[in-house]
Amino acid sequence: MAQKAGEKRKFFTFTWALENASYCWHKNNERLPSPMFVVDGIEKTKWRLSLYPRGMDNAEYISCGLNRLADDTDIDSVEVDFDIAFITEDGTVLKISNVKRHSFQKRSKCYGFDEFEKRYEVFVVKRSIFLPDDILRVRCRIWKSVGEITEKGQWFARTCIGVEKRSFVWNIEKFSKLDPSNVVNYTIKSVLNENPVLSLNLFLTHGSRKTNSIHCKLVCSDQSIKYCTLQMLLLPTSENAIKCCQNEFWFGVSEKAFYCFTLNLTKEKVEKSKNLYLPGDVLSLFCECNFSSGIILEEIVKIIHECPDSQVEQLSAFSNGSKVRKSDSTLVSERNKETLYHDHFLCDIKLKTKTGIFPAHKKVLIDMSPVFEKKLSDNPVEDSNDCIFIDDLEDETVRQVLLYMYAEVVEDLHWKDAYNLYEAAEKYQISSLKSKCTSILKSKLCPENACRVLLLADLHQDSNMLSIVQEFILKHDKDIISSEEWNNLVQENMKLAADILYLKLNE
Repeated sequence: MAQKAGEKRKFFTFTWALENASYCWHKNNERLPSPMFVVDGIEKTKWRLSLYPRGMDNAEYISCGLNRLADDTDIDSVEVDFDIAFITEDGTVLKISNVKRHSFQKRSKCYGFDEFEKRYEVFVVKRSIFLPDDILRVRCRIWKSVGEITEKGQWFARTCIGVEKRSFVWNIEKFSKLDPSNVVNYTIKSVLNENPVLSLNLFLTHGSRKTNSIHCKLVCSDQSIKYCTLQMLLLPTSENAIKCCQNEFWFGVSEKAFYCFTLNLTKEKVEKSKNLYLPGDVLSLFCECNFSSGIILEEIVKIIHECPDSQVEQLSAFSNGSKVRKSDSTLVSERNKETLYHDHFLCDIKLKTKTGIFPAHKKVLIDMSPVFEKKLSDNPVEDSNDCIFIDDLEDETVRQVLLYMYAEVVEDLHWKDAYNLYEAAEKYQISSLKSKCTSILKSKLCPENACRVLLLADLHQDSNMLSIVQEFILKHDKDIISSEEWNNLVQENMKLAADILYLKLNE
């Protein structure tokens, strides 16, 4: 059956967002089911998507398919056409299958695509595209193979894998005095209840060439943990970091309670460069330990019945069930807004900084910023002069914010001004302005400002800008990692610096 022909008919759409997709613990031929959904237009039959994160047969691929579940209908067999796609948040198709036709019995086995996409493509090569914020979005469209479904609609679902992420520096003192009779322990506690969940035990063994190998034992003391990833870096006093290990571990009822592994360095190798790796006879290991206890949330986010085709495509963009805010420029006509800004005509509010006053219109502030909307709703008049006090923004930044609110114009800014404007857009939740500031900062990145912009992206959890700056630093690592700005970054946020060094080692 040709896909174009299928698209001309009414179809049902199920869109599933899998959060923290990197922490699927499922091994080869183990499936992760979606929440159940009902296709009203096909006799109210019940269905489910099945995802095999490490494949049904070939562990190098992601497999996915469709299951029909038991229901109250008298229909034993239903023949449908369906396809499956990985999509972006706005509905753009990244990978799509061909359309398959199949007769599904009640409680049928999964039928679909054994080698849908390579894991390496999704989780490594094109990770930023397939997994923004570590969310995998899967879409399934279903047609009747004969005739048309009686009611077109969409279901949106969400599954969240619970993950705790712990980053820490493990300082092992008096390292040169360690021998095989010593064991150094580090306990990892849950941030939720401070209970111990994992422990690391470091010890030495004599090798065949009179060397001492360094080993670790990872012990799980919490039976709810299913999967764990561990990365370790030997932190130097300069840029020459050593990746010690990068492993994944499975726990649970049928799995081991502990694992032993060897670091890819010896005691002698470390002591040979003790000025670099043993300042004060302290071995510093940067550890990133992330562990999952399984699914913590499954829900149907939204159900839409019988939508026009245009709405079906538009509404495929959803994330975490949050409602979509109207375009930043609404309600006040574009033709008049710029005139109002320049003429200060009928202004009914003032924005007051430490050194300046800026006339504005409440309607424009409310339309453009949910923060101003709440501020004016909760406290419509702050004083007798109708002022909103903004003590934390400079005059020039406020002027740029208002210029964008009224005219949707962003001037050619110096990177520091774009930096300040980004912070203002973040604070007042003006998403389109924030996006424009991100583009400006990206175009003006240089070795002198990259570390500051990196800190900005991390502070506001802007994963898109964070990845952009990380790539820039890796590209210009010789200029940046030896700079004063880099030293300041290490002092202010060692984890961010260690993340860069880790990425560099994996190039």
